[in-house]
Amino acid sequence: MPNITPLELDEVGDDVREHLERLAERTGYVSQAQLTLAHRPQVMHAVAALQQAVGGSATVPRSTMFLVAEMASKVAGCRHCQSHVAKNLHQQGVDLDKIRAIWDYENSDLFDERERAALDLAAAAAQVPSMATAEHFKRLREVGYSEAELVDIMAMISLFGFMNRWNDGVATRTEDAPATFALEHLGDLDFDLDKHRGDG
Repeated sequence: MPNITPLELDEVGDDVREHLERLAERTGYVSQAQLTLAHRPQVMHAVAALQQAVGGSATVPRSTMFLVAEMASKVAGCRHCQSHVAKNLHQQGVDLDKIRAIWDYENSDLFDERERAALDLAAAAAQVPSMATAEHFKRLREVGYSEAELVDIMAMISLFGFMNRWNDGVATRTEDAPATFALEHLGDLDFDLDKHRGDG
């Protein structure tokens, strides 16, 4: 059971409902996190705007950005975000074997050097306190990332710092589509929705 009760669609204002319905057209479900944030519409819209800005302005490939988000979520231990990002990666055409191998990115030949450098930073920067060092950024530059693209990567890690803490602290119920995907494809990798099942 979530620690903050999400609103129902018929309880929100028109602008919030329009936003949530547009999002649902794209994802196939109504976001439980957004329904919870909707208790404070200004906060919900601000978070949505940040998500759009981070994802919409990046020149780093979307698959790399979401690999970074998945790594940050794994480090933080947020199963809700892991399930969402894994499903998004698959929808973007990332092979299931690659999604499943993310924890072994340093050794797997499914990842290229640019992806490894980005995941190195994500694995370090998502820790508390951050373990990111100048060497991580030096490596990213060596494999061809621009300064603006370093902003892209750090912005995604930082965005998921918020999303991981929000969803894990609130115990957001994971919607059926990402939950089913994650349990089917990651369940044998010690993945469990735990408090995000919403059946407690």
